[in-house]
Amino acid sequence: MWGRGIVGFGRRDIAYADGRTSDWPIIAFAPRKQDLTIYINRRLDGLSALRRSLGKHTLSGGCLHIKRLSDVDPGVLAKVLARSVKQTRKIRAHR
Repeated sequence: MWGRGIVGFGRRDIAYADGRTSDWPIIAFAPRKQDLTIYINRRLDGLSALRRSLGKHTLSGGCLHIKRLSDVDPGVLAKVLARSVKQTRKIRAHR
């Protein structure tokens, strides 16, 4: 658990625009009242192409917002999540 409502897996450092850093999960989700929020690598290679075929969603920063799982293609969502984890682990391994 990351805070009160985020279920996260793995660990990575994130850097904010002001230079501070924080410990954060590699991938995470939070069931919110308004939507399901999935925390992904916002600099994910190929994300734009995957988003076009994902289905109904919004993206803000590294947060993928989905109202209902039935709104998105589960295969495409699985690709987004797998690529996000793989790329984030790769970046972390090179530091």
